[in-house]
Amino acid sequence: FIEDNGLVDLPLSGRSFTWFNGDGLSMSRLDQFLLSEYWCLTWPNSMQMAQLRGLSDHCPILLSVDEEN
Repeated sequence: FIEDNGLVDLPLSGRSFTWFNGDGLSMSRLDQFLLSEYWCLTWPNSMQMAQLRGLSDHCPILLSVDEEN
């Protein structure tokens, strides 16, 4: 799906995983931003960062765009 639609999965910074099971033994990267190639060319310094999770078993992710470069 990702390749067929020309989407890009940005590297994740901050954490390796975005979902943690309650037992602490199971982890996965379930959440992500999928960007078009046009987006990546327009904003080449985009990055996604996993934040600390609160009450949820998912970490929020933040899309950051450095517009100066």
